[in-house]
Amino acid sequence: TPEMALIGQNFASNKGRLPWPVERGTITGKFGTQPHAVLKNVTVENNGIDITTTAGAAVRCLFDGEVVNIIFNPSFQKGVIIKHGEYYTVYTGLTSVSVKAGDKVSTKQTIGTAYTDDDRTEVHLEIWKNTTLLDPAAWISK
Repeated sequence: TPEMALIGQNFASNKGRLPWPVERGTITGKFGTQPHAVLKNVTVENNGIDITTTAGAAVRCLFDGEVVNIIFNPSFQKGVIIKHGEYYTVYTGLTSVSVKAGDKVSTKQTIGTAYTDDDRTEVHLEIWKNTTLLDPAAWISK
């Protein structure tokens, strides 16, 4: 739609200025191919970034858009996929979700709550342009 095209243009023009998906957090997992934390000569591929935050933290939408899917996988709990024109943001590591597919969402709107396992609270964030993965660290404010 013309509205989604405009949202996509606005999303792109805010590269480096998008808000963090949590109020307080630290990037603890970087985008791309990384060395395994324990196994030498083994690498792992991260499709986004991992942000360690406080227990019970609200997870927020980076930019205006439309929820396209709510997902669940035992390895990453619940997740939300939001469309911003030709861009998509994916948020996983949620214990609860407060939006549903088809909902219009706005910048910094709470979309869920971060999941805490035995020893940490970590949210995973991905940004896609159509089918191309992008490094979220380059898109969120410093």
